[in-house]
Amino acid sequence: MEGAVQVHVEKEDDKKPHTLGLSKKKRPLLDLEWRDVNYEVAVEQQGRSCFPCFRRRGEEKSEEKPTKMQILSDLSGKARPGQLLALMGPSGAGKTTLLNCLSGRNTKCTGEVLLNGKPWDSSLRRVAAYIQQDDVLPAHLTPMEHLSVVAKLRMDHGVSKEERDAAVNEAIDMLGLRKCADTVIGDPGLERGISGGERKRVSVACEVLMDPSIIFCDEPTTGLDSFMAEQVIAQLKTLACDPRRPRTIIATIHQPSSQAFQMFDRLLLVAGGRTAFLGPSSGAVSYFERFGADCCCPKTLNPADFFLSLLSPQQNAEIVEMVCEQYISYEEFVGVGSPEAENAAASAPGVEALDYTEQEVNFKSAYASRWYTQIGTLCQRAWMIKRRNPQEVRVQIMMALFFSTVIGFLYFDVGNDQSSVQNINGLHFLMMMQVAMQQIVPALTVFAVDMPLYMREHRAGMYSMSALFISRNLVDLPMQLSLGLFFGTIIYWLAGLPAVASTFFGLLLVLVIHAYTAASFGYLVGALAPNANVARMCMPLVLMPQILLAGLMINIESIPVFLNWIQYVSFFRYSYEALMVNIWGDWGPIGCSGGMNGRCPYKAGKAVLSLLSFEDDSYHKNIAIVAGIGVLVRGLAWMFLCRRARSYVTADS
Repeated sequence: MEGAVQVHVEKEDDKKPHTLGLSKKKRPLLDLEWRDVNYEVAVEQQGRSCFPCFRRRGEEKSEEKPTKMQILSDLSGKARPGQLLALMGPSGAGKTTLLNCLSGRNTKCTGEVLLNGKPWDSSLRRVAAYIQQDDVLPAHLTPMEHLSVVAKLRMDHGVSKEERDAAVNEAIDMLGLRKCADTVIGDPGLERGISGGERKRVSVACEVLMDPSIIFCDEPTTGLDSFMAEQVIAQLKTLACDPRRPRTIIATIHQPSSQAFQMFDRLLLVAGGRTAFLGPSSGAVSYFERFGADCCCPKTLNPADFFLSLLSPQQNAEIVEMVCEQYISYEEFVGVGSPEAENAAASAPGVEALDYTEQEVNFKSAYASRWYTQIGTLCQRAWMIKRRNPQEVRVQIMMALFFSTVIGFLYFDVGNDQSSVQNINGLHFLMMMQVAMQQIVPALTVFAVDMPLYMREHRAGMYSMSALFISRNLVDLPMQLSLGLFFGTIIYWLAGLPAVASTFFGLLLVLVIHAYTAASFGYLVGALAPNANVARMCMPLVLMPQILLAGLMINIESIPVFLNWIQYVSFFRYSYEALMVNIWGDWGPIGCSGGMNGRCPYKAGKAVLSLLSFEDDSYHKNIAIVAGIGVLVRGLAWMFLCRRARSYVTADS
């Protein structure tokens, strides 16, 4: 019947308890169909200047448009539940591009891509998984810990902890990860961990936990030996043909072994962006025999190797052109109504028809877990990583202890005379600088370093950008607050500043808010920069103008008119003014010993404020402004992070 899918009739043996396919919301069976899919990219012509204003003498302005390169040409086909479809072709044939078009990740292609006769929408993305070629996993977690986090974020809301744990353990056992379940994942080339095959199976487990109806795999056997590659293909075959939960699975494969090739139910061969074959993998050899002796696969040769060699445009351009031009459907090749055609149309033996209208489902949200669950789970994961990798925290504490001790002894017992004024001003500026730098550098790397992991998880529907941003703020906040307190306390008492509670706590408050705002600028630059190295190089461009116009290097009233506006956006300027008002506002008479050439310009603390052009009643106003700048900059960082999530470009885009 039209619009029906073949579903296995459940037997008594199939009714054993299972949790891997557990879901509180209905999961539809998905029939994927694509019609006349085309994709082209613009290619700049060689020999043309990249900068029109530097055109060579005598070269006239060209009106030619960039050359268009056709990547995919009129591709059509179908994939059904219960089947494992292999997408094969030589390098550059357009396999990954087609997979991205079918999965909805590439929205620039033309043609139709339909799921049960409907285009992609947010509801269908909730039940679609994408296993990418390169594995991006948190290095400091174990497979068990990582899968537990994924289960909280990707399994339906309402699934109990016991059910999630059972699903994680079933996925670990099914994919053969029990041996390495409690071993740190690691980072290849940097930190020892599990093997490449185990990393690939962890990536597969992350996707199947969400109970997807359709799975896209981009080169799932990359970097694996033949045995491990066969194991991964076997697990995908098991997932596709699971009688309790038949799934539609499409996998790009470069060069599978003969054993792995036999596991595929259907085969799609592409060459030069065009369809060369689509049908049962077992019928590919007989299909190509129709093109002559050169296209007959020897019985002793792996069919996968033969097809890749045969369809290579560099070696057999004429054959490739002939095969693609004379392409016909497999059903037309074997004859409509023949046993071969009927076997090709059936998705699995022992089936019954099911109407697609019974499989329709709508989700209210693009994310399986609630917003507060996302924040809590991400905070828990971040704390686990910090606990597993405490070097960053230790370095921050050691640096704060070292610099606070050095600065404290450098200004030890600073005194109360004319020469002390410059020392006290410099001391406060150094405290402000050190506290800011100790917060900016870690904040820079929060998003810049782990951006590939965050973007991949976000696009997989694990969590929203707002949940990620809030969780990172909550996890980093204790260190941002405590280091300012730790740093200021040591220096204050070593320098012998006034033992006045209001002055002491006033200084700590300024340093804490200053550290918070400095970290905000770190988040902003980290969210904008493409990587950590660029972020570190751009940070001086953001900070140096603010530092120079803070009020120590130059008097506020002496700033040139065309630069005067910068002081009003410099949080260093407001923090420094607050520190100066806090220390000098209630400072009594200043001794005249140690005067400059017998002169004593500073009679009392307010004279210092007057010389610096600071208002002696502006402490609370400056505190509020610094805090406001910190909140505003963090808001901008969140906005740019969300914008970057929409435009982030990866190989799977």
